[in-house]
Amino acid sequence: MRFRSVEFALALLAVAAAISAAQDASPTSPANPDTAVVRAESRLVVVDTVVTDKKGNHIRNIARGEFHVFEDNK
Repeated sequence: MRFRSVEFALALLAVAAAISAAQDASPTSPANPDTAVVRAESRLVVVDTVVTDKKGNHIRNIARGEFHVFEDNK
């Protein structure tokens, strides 16, 4: 019986920690206006790709310049 109460206490602690973390992650305005804000921009995105023909067959040994990657038709 004692083992179950320990399991319950650990589960309760885990739920409390998750709720606390969720509240900490909520967007709020910084209390201190001197708080540093880091913004970053990247023009390089690494994407693992599989190139297939119209029939769905994999095309092997294709060079980077021999295909294009589109997202939302752009």
